[in-house]
Amino acid sequence: MGFVQETRFSGAEWSDTALWRQWQPPQVMAPFIRLGTLTIKIRQRPSAPMPLFISCLGGDNLLFKVRGGARNVASATVQALIVRLLATQPPGCVRFTFIDPVDMGQSMEAFTQLSSYNPALVTSRVWTEPAYIEQQLSEISEYIAHIIHNVFRGIYATIEEYNERSGQPPLPYRVLVVLGFPFGFTLNGVHRLVNIAKNGTRCGVSTVVVFDAKQPQPQGFELTDLELVSTVISWDGMRFTWRGMDVGKSMASATVADGPEMDVFGDK
Repeated sequence: MGFVQETRFSGAEWSDTALWRQWQPPQVMAPFIRLGTLTIKIRQRPSAPMPLFISCLGGDNLLFKVRGGARNVASATVQALIVRLLATQPPGCVRFTFIDPVDMGQSMEAFTQLSSYNPALVTSRVWTEPAYIEQQLSEISEYIAHIIHNVFRGIYATIEEYNERSGQPPLPYRVLVVLGFPFGFTLNGVHRLVNIAKNGTRCGVSTVVVFDAKQPQPQGFELTDLELVSTVISWDGMRFTWRGMDVGKSMASATVADGPEMDVFGDK
């Protein structure tokens, strides 16, 4: 409990109104943030609920695998994650690109208002059409290549190392949010997204993708390529599951973003 209190807004429950009333823009980066709550069950006996943290920002990609209506639940979780990022990182240190072709941008529309505060925080709109989606993916790919070849130059391995040692203004972190994937994506766009996920994290570029299995799949598309470089949270028809968590033969259940129940199964 002491650790959670030390994390302050990174680990606080949304219902902790007394703490949130004290919120001020942070001055330093938070290395991890809360995604929900976790209960580990061993031999069907649950532990006390505990916060479920994920690393951020450049340290991880997230992939939600859903089907049909569960996409709305995952989208709500992503919205809560974005709010948490905005609340726990210094102003201007996190920048977003939103792709939402299924809902025509409605899920992320509220966040585009950030551009009135600082146009650099978000792109000018939520991208919904294949040609514009491909353009945004191309620009992010070029940004990653620029950071690797012209900024890191073989001297720095990660954005954290560069920001700490270079003596230059810190590079911002970037989050690419894709909802309803792969709807609206060409096969070339899919490959660009996978390449961004593979190479972006050390440059401070993370992907948060909601994959909907009910959407048409481009011929030649392999979700495995994206799964290999992401933390995967799946909907099994009843609850969310997180496979690969190293908890032996135990089972853990979690509530994501104060929303639906997510069961997390360890490696058998």
